[in-house]
Amino acid sequence: MSGEIFFSCTTSRSTQEEGVLAKCPTKIDEDSLEASKEESDWGVCHTDCPMRQYQDNDQLRSLLSNLSSSYPDLATTFSIGHSVLGQDLLGVRLTTGARGQRTLLKPMVRLIANMHGNEVTGREMLSHLATVLVRGMGRDQRITRIMETTEVHIVPTVNPDGWDRATEEDCGGQDYASGRWNENKVDLNRDFPVLDSNGDRIGKPDTSDPLGSWDSLWVGRQPETVAIGTWSVNNPWVVAANFHDGAVVTSYPWDHYTDRDQKTGDHPTLDDDVFQRLAGSYAENHATMTNSSACLKYSWLGPTTNGAAWYPKNGTLKDFSYQMTNCLELVIELSCCKFIKNYFLPREWDNNRESLLSLIEFTNTGLKGLVVDLKGNPLSGATVGVRNRDSTEWAGKNVTATERGEFWKLLLPGTYTVQAWVNSCLFSGKVR
Repeated sequence: MSGEIFFSCTTSRSTQEEGVLAKCPTKIDEDSLEASKEESDWGVCHTDCPMRQYQDNDQLRSLLSNLSSSYPDLATTFSIGHSVLGQDLLGVRLTTGARGQRTLLKPMVRLIANMHGNEVTGREMLSHLATVLVRGMGRDQRITRIMETTEVHIVPTVNPDGWDRATEEDCGGQDYASGRWNENKVDLNRDFPVLDSNGDRIGKPDTSDPLGSWDSLWVGRQPETVAIGTWSVNNPWVVAANFHDGAVVTSYPWDHYTDRDQKTGDHPTLDDDVFQRLAGSYAENHATMTNSSACLKYSWLGPTTNGAAWYPKNGTLKDFSYQMTNCLELVIELSCCKFIKNYFLPREWDNNRESLLSLIEFTNTGLKGLVVDLKGNPLSGATVGVRNRDSTEWAGKNVTATERGEFWKLLLPGTYTVQAWVNSCLFSGKVR
């Protein structure tokens, strides 16, 4: 046997003459599920095989529900809200002990796709990733480690209304008819509260103040925006990714400029070094993203880019996440064509499988710990700052501890000092 487990068709067994012909093993080890190495034990995939056809919205929701019912200890579904037309924005939580409370200090990853309804590759990549994680648990050492150490939350479509308008093999489209916008003709990735009408950053609400509320930020926003944004701020995400199409590149914040005189160039965050490493990890593990020929119209970008340097835009989810939460979020563009022919889906899984697993694993790098008082009680809402040991510079922005006193801080290799504090004279605390 080959030592590899395949949960879908693959193009890795195709010859040069066959191109991207999808094949699957016809002979596997019954216990390990490892595929045979012999060419005679491989056949061309039928169109009924996984990743051979697009799933519509009902089929996508059924897949997630079936995972939850078939693997109740590893998967459970949840809803973050509804679209303009009332379609359920269904997601799945993937981890060991999925029916119970999250294990203390187990980091959370948030993966969404199809925010633009005609950008569809991510729908299939993420729904298949969910299948691979639950079916690989206990069989594949790497996947088992991911499921035991990390919580992965997936919502494969956050714009199902737009998907219903989109057309397969339509590689462009920037409007309502193409499916990009939601049913109210709004681009969801320009609808998050980032900059106000004066071009100033919108501040995070002070929820300790009776008049301070997240609700004020959602006035006039789309139901999909409110659903995603509320889900984003109510959970301690460490890493997130929003999957798009139309290029083959990974981008990171900021997407906008605050200097009104700046028109071009990077606008780095305080965590720019970590963002570059996180984005670089996805690109380097991807089969084609570092190849400038993967999408010639954007070859000048390279495999990763600062969002503003690509083109400036206000109201994006990844800017909102960085501005309002601890989370580091990427936009990952998977295909130069927005709605690729279904024939190419197995190739896209082969291209992205290693990158997806590496992205999840990145969540467990850096620093994590608990902030407690002298009696060992968790200090909810404590601020945690990290400094480079040999300088007075902060290593990125501060993060806020959860209700259970947890914090996570992604860092590059190095030596750091850590401080935590609370805005109260009633407490003295420590980091452990």
